[in-house]
Amino acid sequence: MYRGRTLLPALAGGASAAAPSAVYAARVPPDEPALLAPPVAERLPRLLLLSRANAGRSQMAAALWEARGGQARSAGTAPHGRLLAHAVAAMREAGLDIGQRRPRRIVPSDAAWAQLVVLLDDVEAPFPLTAPRERWASA
Repeated sequence: MYRGRTLLPALAGGASAAAPSAVYAARVPPDEPALLAPPVAERLPRLLLLSRANAGRSQMAAALWEARGGQARSAGTAPHGRLLAHAVAAMREAGLDIGQRRPRRIVPSDAAWAQLVVLLDDVEAPFPLTAPRERWASA
């Protein structure tokens, strides 16, 4: 929860299982615009996405957050050597290139930088987090 908003992951319409595309929407009060409206960087928190492998969903979500004008970092507790090919392909389909990104291990400075942390599935941070946290589970 960040400033009364809960970020909710959802599959984009028409995405295939082989090339999942994700979009992120926010539940906001009716008098405020949705986060998928034109970029609103001054309103988006600095987002840290923490996963185990840091090779797919967290990288995709970071790219989407950045495309909305926000700042994001993506890290893992046990990162893979490279991004998953289907994640790169799905993002290319959405017009975003994540092919040059590399999975990386979370470091304490990531946690200090973040204003909001999203924990994917059952991953746990290897050290205390002070920013508000949300947990997103795979469907």
